[in-house]
Amino acid sequence: MGTCFASLCGGSPAASTSYEDAVWSLTAPDHVEPESEVVISWKVPQNYGIAWIGVYKQGQEDDTQAIQWNYINDATGSLVFPFKGLEDNAEYEARIFQGEEYDKKKAGSNPFVVGSWTISVDQRIEKSKPVYAYYTAPSNFRAGWIGLFRASAKDSEALDYVNIDKPSGYVSFNTGKLVSDFAYEARIFQGSGFECKKKSNFFTLVS
Repeated sequence: MGTCFASLCGGSPAASTSYEDAVWSLTAPDHVEPESEVVISWKVPQNYGIAWIGVYKQGQEDDTQAIQWNYINDATGSLVFPFKGLEDNAEYEARIFQGEEYDKKKAGSNPFVVGSWTISVDQRIEKSKPVYAYYTAPSNFRAGWIGLFRASAKDSEALDYVNIDKPSGYVSFNTGKLVSDFAYEARIFQGSGFECKKKSNFFTLVS
């Protein structure tokens, strides 16, 4: 598998070559943290000749408006694009082109979103009052859950949980199951399984 690093390039590709159609595919991560690199994987026919991948704002109809682009160097591999030029809370996609023009787009990737996962609670909470967990998720978040845990517990050992379906907000938990001798935390998960995306700060109960 070839791996190369992409950079911002000036100008635009020129002259186009024609090849037989075959399977072309691109894969992007669903979510990219701000300031992180974006890894785009591809698979193309062995006789692809010349091909290149561009990163675009989701919904950009003009293929000449790539934010970044670079040539591929093998039939399968990954390109690592720097974060430069991308914005927080925005959606992007990658597109692969055959030849050196813009008129032979062969495939597009799944969309990916740039955004942060956050979750926080107050560090000290009165036992008679609820625990409020405030969270943010990437803008393409659709479903998940927030659980309440002892600090050392496994992800499958939630004391309580609340399902969520919005990319930001808060949930509340009753403190009736908690005791003053332990540290606790809230965790946010994507989907219905145990894909933990972020843990909150620790908190304790006070009388």
